[in-house]
Amino acid sequence: MAEERRGSWFGFGFCGFGQALGSGRGRQVTSPEPLRAAGTDAEVCSVSASWSYTAFLSRERSGPIPPGPAPTCPRLLLSWLPAPAGAGQVQLSGSARGAAEGCRDAWASETLLVVLRDGRGPGAGAELQAWAPGSALCGEPLWAQTVVPEAQREDREDGEGDGTRARPLPLLPGARAYVSPLSPLYRPLAPELRARRLELGTEHALLLDEAGQVYSWGGGRHGQLGHGTLEAEPEPRLLEALQGLPMAEVAAGGWHSVCVSGAGELYTWGWGKYGQLGHGDTTSRDWPCRVEYFVDKQLQAVAVSCGPWNTYVYAVQRETS
Repeated sequence: MAEERRGSWFGFGFCGFGQALGSGRGRQVTSPEPLRAAGTDAEVCSVSASWSYTAFLSRERSGPIPPGPAPTCPRLLLSWLPAPAGAGQVQLSGSARGAAEGCRDAWASETLLVVLRDGRGPGAGAELQAWAPGSALCGEPLWAQTVVPEAQREDREDGEGDGTRARPLPLLPGARAYVSPLSPLYRPLAPELRARRLELGTEHALLLDEAGQVYSWGGGRHGQLGHGTLEAEPEPRLLEALQGLPMAEVAAGGWHSVCVSGAGELYTWGWGKYGQLGHGDTTSRDWPCRVEYFVDKQLQAVAVSCGPWNTYVYAVQRETS
């Protein structure tokens, strides 16, 4: 019988405010390092990073990993891993500190910390809460809104329901809405772009289509578009360097970009001043480059989350023949 295996979150990039980012030595970590979760029985389930602090959602381990080889596709692998049941704890690390129990998701920004939390009182549904990051999650939130269970929304007159299942923040559960302190911007995309995922950086956008191809557009002054230049692109442009290599995940930092291939390899490009590209240096790159750390350690990347100046990756051990 194969050994039971669990994955781990790794972090690299800026940690000047003491964010839990691997060892957290100095102001930056230039190569991936395992996150150090508080509590030996808790595992980090998700990460949301802002510039000066990071929110970690952790839960108690919920049972063994199924024996045998893991699927090779990261999207299948996410479903293969045991989903921790119930709510967990949100912990803040960096310029903001604090913790809260009964949490199911969290989204961090410099102006708001949004938490999806079990409702207060018996039989209460989930509650969406917005906190000031410096509040340490103590006292009362800035505002709170009860999330209507989807079963109660299936009776809409148009018969379509709202189509909102458990999506990760900042997409609000139970509503066609997005948590952001910025004004909304609507721009239609070409009909042939069948988007599976859209990620927004500070000055650029990444789109992952149904075929696993990546498109980028916007500002390119740090190489974050990945086209081999620092020029801006006004329209979505196919990332030629990744053609023929289907991608499973994409993420955008402030001025850097990250994607995970169907085989679980991690590629990064863009601004690298704080080591957020994970190549062991602080060099910026205008072309996608594979992060060799995960290859050398026989690790398969599964999920990725970016802060403005740092990167977090969830990876599992590859099956050895």
